[in-house]
Amino acid sequence: MRKFNLLSEGSLLHMPTFKWVFYVLSLLLVLPQILFGSPGTKYTTDNSGLLSNKTNTIFVDSFNIKWFGTDKGISRFDSTNLKWDTINTNTNISGDTYLLNNNIKQIAYERTSYGHEMWVATDSGLSVIAFDIDGVTSATTYVTGESGILNDTITAVGVDAKHNRWIGTPMGISVFAGDKWDTLLTYLDWDDKEQKLSDVVITGVGSYEKDSMAYITTQGTGIIRYSYDEIDGFTGASTMEKNWARFLTDNFNSVTIYDTIQYYGTDNGLRIHYGKECKINWLMYFVEDGLASNNVRAVEVDDSGAIWIGTDKGLNVKYGKKWYTYNSSDGIVNEVINDIKIDTGGVVWIATDGGIEYFTQVPGRQTGGFFPIQARNIVASNVESGSSDISWIIGDEEKRVAFIKEGKDGLVAPVNGTNYAANTVYGQGDEAKGWYCIYNGTGDMVTITGLSPHVMYRVMVCEYSGLPGAEKYVDTTSTGNPANFTTLSSGIEEIISDKFIFFPNPFRSFLEINNINEQGVYQVSIYNLEGKLQGQLNLSGNKARVDTEKLTPGTYIIQISKGENIYCYKVVKQ
Repeated sequence: MRKFNLLSEGSLLHMPTFKWVFYVLSLLLVLPQILFGSPGTKYTTDNSGLLSNKTNTIFVDSFNIKWFGTDKGISRFDSTNLKWDTINTNTNISGDTYLLNNNIKQIAYERTSYGHEMWVATDSGLSVIAFDIDGVTSATTYVTGESGILNDTITAVGVDAKHNRWIGTPMGISVFAGDKWDTLLTYLDWDDKEQKLSDVVITGVGSYEKDSMAYITTQGTGIIRYSYDEIDGFTGASTMEKNWARFLTDNFNSVTIYDTIQYYGTDNGLRIHYGKECKINWLMYFVEDGLASNNVRAVEVDDSGAIWIGTDKGLNVKYGKKWYTYNSSDGIVNEVINDIKIDTGGVVWIATDGGIEYFTQVPGRQTGGFFPIQARNIVASNVESGSSDISWIIGDEEKRVAFIKEGKDGLVAPVNGTNYAANTVYGQGDEAKGWYCIYNGTGDMVTITGLSPHVMYRVMVCEYSGLPGAEKYVDTTSTGNPANFTTLSSGIEEIISDKFIFFPNPFRSFLEINNINEQGVYQVSIYNLEGKLQGQLNLSGNKARVDTEKLTPGTYIIQISKGENIYCYKVVKQ
């Protein structure tokens, strides 16, 4: 794929003066095109062979032919010869029916001993269409009763590294391995409890080129992870959900895996995961960072590392720290973007509710990345009388440093050019005017010890760039940064504080929480000692009664939060 590296960088230090001047002048001529890119080329039913303007999915084959899945069938486009062909329920060769339904949901590619195949998800079954450079050569359809498909409404389709075909339906998952079918009706949630797949909507299937694990996105339970072989059948891990990995949502729209990095579109922003640790190493981006909308529907990555993001309010491109937006005010064919693909020539194509558009440069205007993005959403979890886990969503600088102090007010002001040594024992790290450094690195969490019982602490995380001795810190505040939390009392019996009273303790079928002279709405969260969320409710007014009938006997942590203040208490169910 061609790289979208629009500013190719030479070595200015080794250029003669006249060449250096020419280089700078050239950049000045190119810069307006980068910051304010021209609209792309559009195809609709008015000027092309597109069957319908509502285009759901794009498939680019190895011959650089584009296949557009619409709600009225498939349009095949040879962009080299500007030739259009159509495939719908009326198309057949030698009695082969290509499609049983014209509403095309997704298309996945598979290469078998028979040649090239498209696996096409529709509302009336699965179509497998064989093709070559000249077009379709044959087709097979799979429906319930005649195959292992659980339901004729196919919501997602994908192929893993072992050539297993994964088919998502409203009833569950079907896998076609070799010439055998297998089905999966349940999954393990974040708490390792078995749940029904019929209770969620499967939206996408992604996998690495050399790893057979399927990453299955859903609306309702985040990401389901499974692999399959004919000997062991389905094997997998618990789901990655908001209760477990701090996603802030369980509604995932799409998955794209590029190299070793996973990109997810959700109804609450863009999620990016790197590294082997599933619970950490997540990047999250929202409207406040530069997104046109938090409802991200499609993601693609080009060879320069630019991230192309389709939302329901237009297109974004994240190029390094800069964000570009392309929407109706810039001339986009339609703001609702359903899919993004890059062809073999590096051209980016988008499928929308109003037609197709392609780009040979970054379109739109810069709307974000003018200032560094600070870390945000600090969360204290597993809070005890002398320790706590602290996590946060990282910003866009290379590293970050976390500080802690007693009290509920104030901001830390790290000094540029100062390298702060961290220590996870309170009071042992380098000090910055009463704040102690507890973390310095590239991650998003730390466990702090040496805290005092029933004391409020304040935590602030600052992004920074630069080598040791040349650090440049971001000391601005952001959403949930800084944040406060209160350690537990030293004894379980101490359940009366200056803010809340819990009764009875120990409890059985209910727990009453009384608010003492505190105004506003608080969020009450109940965690077990493993840090897993057991329930949530809002506390408004002076009293709330919590139904605890379903909780198993044991010790729990009650976390009460409002804004940047977090209070934690330990209670026991008999």
